[in-house]
Amino acid sequence: MGFSHGGQSTLYSSMTRFRKAYGPTGEQEFAAHITFYPACVTKYRGDDQVTARPIRVLHGTADDYNPIAPCRAYVERVSKLGKDIRLVEYPDASHVFDAPAFKEPRKVTAAPTTARCVLAEGDNGAIMNEETKQPFSYGDACVVKGPTVAYNEAASNQARVYVRTFMKEVLWAAMLNRWVITSTLGVSTKATTELAFGYPRKSRQLDLVWSLRSDLVSAQNFSIGNDD
Repeated sequence: MGFSHGGQSTLYSSMTRFRKAYGPTGEQEFAAHITFYPACVTKYRGDDQVTARPIRVLHGTADDYNPIAPCRAYVERVSKLGKDIRLVEYPDASHVFDAPAFKEPRKVTAAPTTARCVLAEGDNGAIMNEETKQPFSYGDACVVKGPTVAYNEAASNQARVYVRTFMKEVLWAAMLNRWVITSTLGVSTKATTELAFGYPRKSRQLDLVWSLRSDLVSAQNFSIGNDD
């Protein structure tokens, strides 16, 4: 699970190409990918070839830091290939809508965004500006400054409920799969029961992640480049 820049990494960690290049050896994969308001303006080579694991993109419709439109297009493109990817939209929610530190909307005047850019991966991994046909630079005309960050209580609450419900489904599915395997292999009932009761602990871990996330955002006062 990742947020903003971290959300972008979370989203593209689902790519088969990147997993093979940077992931663990063998067939190990993340159980799921949950990304909050990522930037989807860059088209990577092979970015529609993704894991069979579920991918969820949670995004506010009022986000002017990472606009939702490119993510709509990306999700539609990948879903047409039969992949388990979905976009969950939160009306009137801005960037960092889940951070109570921004109950008062804040315009971050110095923060550059690629909101108006159309980018694509070129040769040797270079990110190209599709308008200029030159390597992308934050000095390009498409880069704008002054996005807004703002907490949206309704969207934040809905997102938390959604993620918890989603993770229950993912973890229980994994648990049942392992239960079938362990039962088939003759693993003891005690071990299977301990596995089954592992979920409440994981749920508490999810609460801890969100708590640490809120504390981090408050402490860094939205330091640009560290919104991970």
